[in-house]
Amino acid sequence: MDFAEQLKSQLNIVEVFNSMYRSRGRVQARVCGLCPFHSENTPSFNVNGTLGFYKCFGCDAKGDVFKFIQERENLTFPETLKLLAERYGIQNAGAAPADDAESQKRAALFEMQEVRPRRFKTISGKRGQTRASTWKAQRFERING
Repeated sequence: MDFAEQLKSQLNIVEVFNSMYRSRGRVQARVCGLCPFHSENTPSFNVNGTLGFYKCFGCDAKGDVFKFIQERENLTFPETLKLLAERYGIQNAGAAPADDAESQKRAALFEMQEVRPRRFKTISGKRGQTRASTWKAQRFERING
């Protein structure tokens, strides 16, 4: 069982939803309330704790506890796992310590992957602006002669 499955089995989507929003009524393991993804006046957002999913009949938003947090907090999947684990005090039993050489190397590679596209865009953007400006000036001269 990986950490995501372990975390999901220990979390209750109804409790996660109730900790973030006020619901209207509770019927056993189901909660109905206003949808956090769009504005509405009547509740159309349903959370089913037994099956572990949510569904909005107004905007058709649906998913599990991870997707709910991802959509609402605008996070990636790993960030969502980390947030929920910290918020509910669940530790990753299979996590390797962050001090070993492999995890440091992996962190450096992830950082390079984040920096590289921004750097490439900056470099290519400057060149592209120069070429575009030159082409535009030449075209303007040809047309207006």
